[in-house]
Amino acid sequence: MLTVPVDSLAATEPDNYSIESVTTTGSSSSQPVTPSMNLSARGQQVAQLAPAASPQLSAVSLGAVDQTITPKMGLFNGQQNVVTSQEQLPERFTPGIIQYDGTNDHSAKINNQLTTDQMKELNDYSNRWMNSLRHTWQSAPDEYRYQGKEYQAPNDLMTPPTLFDAVSKLAADRTRVNYGYDHTGDERIILNDDSDTSYGQYVRQAGLTPPESLVTQIAPAATGTSYQVGENLFKLSGHTMLEAEVNLFNRMQDMLWGEATTVNGKLEGANEHLANALNPIFTHVAMGFQEVSPNHWYVLWVFDGLSNRNPFTGQQYFSDEERVAINHQWDAILAGRIKVVEKTAGGQVTSNTIMQPHHRLMFTGNNFGDIHQLATTLLASNYNQKNKTKGFVESRNINKNEVSALTQTTYQQEHKNSSQLPATGNNYIQPLLGLFLVILLFPLAWLLKE
Repeated sequence: MLTVPVDSLAATEPDNYSIESVTTTGSSSSQPVTPSMNLSARGQQVAQLAPAASPQLSAVSLGAVDQTITPKMGLFNGQQNVVTSQEQLPERFTPGIIQYDGTNDHSAKINNQLTTDQMKELNDYSNRWMNSLRHTWQSAPDEYRYQGKEYQAPNDLMTPPTLFDAVSKLAADRTRVNYGYDHTGDERIILNDDSDTSYGQYVRQAGLTPPESLVTQIAPAATGTSYQVGENLFKLSGHTMLEAEVNLFNRMQDMLWGEATTVNGKLEGANEHLANALNPIFTHVAMGFQEVSPNHWYVLWVFDGLSNRNPFTGQQYFSDEERVAINHQWDAILAGRIKVVEKTAGGQVTSNTIMQPHHRLMFTGNNFGDIHQLATTLLASNYNQKNKTKGFVESRNINKNEVSALTQTTYQQEHKNSSQLPATGNNYIQPLLGLFLVILLFPLAWLLKE
């Protein structure tokens, strides 16, 4: 995000401009406001300092301004996009900027640093707006493309609690070592006790990979899975939750709409930050907040999702339709929309709902390890052992940059649970080695006895 100098803007505003005039001319309704691209002459000048990729979306580049946009700056014609309460925050993520008027701001104060509940609230709004963007992109194929094709994202982005916790730990570790405004990559400094600095390590600890039993129940011929991870990075500030939420909306405008390019008369979405938000492979996302100074943060968006292609060879492990079905089933288990039934010798025992959604997200105090075990138990009970395919592997894409779809660093490993893998041809080596050691040491033991 570019920092645009606007501190001097206040000196250019009309002499008769005042907070009172903002209060009376701004929207007094509690209904959501509509983002505006109706820039004043001054607004057009500032927008040119950080131009958007697509000229017709130049207004959204004001989201790059590292300062809260207020009516006093005189950047817009009219005050229809002025937000005075949280009820006025936009529901839909259409192109444009909103302005903050703190005259009657009764939202929660931010005392230097965000509380966990305040982080979750910001994460909630972020998910709302990114999913709105996905719906917009998918609903108008005549206007939008992704990698040159009609956009399809059958899954909304959601935030499992363990991913939120993992990304929060990542942000806390970055804060602890005073990590700069740069992506989390293993060429940087050590962040955690495992000496692994990539954000992918934190995502792996969240344990969000669907179990092999679920994959093969839906896709019996599957030979593996691919797991992709992406990270976006931006700046955010605010002294109240409303101010932070207005700034979040505008930062996301620059980060997402601002990076859409025009290709053959249509907006292309496979660019930088926007590619991660639209990537149909990604089904999970969580925000982390690295503390920089009081009321200022570097914000991380960490994405992850199940793919069905080998990242090295392009081999397809199972069909796109099966991938969508697996994601729907797995996310329903995570979100608690499916109740797990554990079969026991005495009959069936139905567990309580796994997770209850928190507003639009999934924050509860339940332990994911228990959920994963219940899900595995349920699915394994219906799983035919004959369907297990020799060589079933799990691979993960670790994207150290912003664009998982375009720039990827990958590695491949066998499935974590070695008991689920078929026996290999080398299993005779250990017994032979043990027998050899017994034969070798027996004479030595006899001599020592003598």
